[in-house]
Amino acid sequence: MRYQIVDLLRGVEGEFLTAGVIAEETDFLSDHKTEGRVRRAITLLIEEGYPIMSSRRGFCYTSDVNEHLKFIENLQKRIRGMERKIKDISVNIEKWGTPADIDKKNKMIEDYGELNEEAKEKEGLGRAES
Repeated sequence: MRYQIVDLLRGVEGEFLTAGVIAEETDFLSDHKTEGRVRRAITLLIEEGYPIMSSRRGFCYTSDVNEHLKFIENLQKRIRGMERKIKDISVNIEKWGTPADIDKKNKMIEDYGELNEEAKEKEGLGRAES
């Protein structure tokens, strides 16, 4: 079944097709898991050596080496972006703690705010009575 994907992409070489379109044009069953199955099949095809690239636009079959070099460069940029995000998140965890720690801090701030409001209300009542 995955070789139908190769035939489809070869037929429109250089054009990008989404996983949804590929699923519609091949014998992949149509359900909520279809696009994931298409992506897994394409991963296997790439591992087998088929010159398939992916991008936000979908999947593309091309034998143009320059296109593959651009694709590799794009992947490297995406990896660098992910590495920056990982670093930022790690710094934030060191600075603010884990999400559970942040929730505790936020709860403490919220509780303090409520206590502070209660104290202000009591103080205001006390002044009004004097």
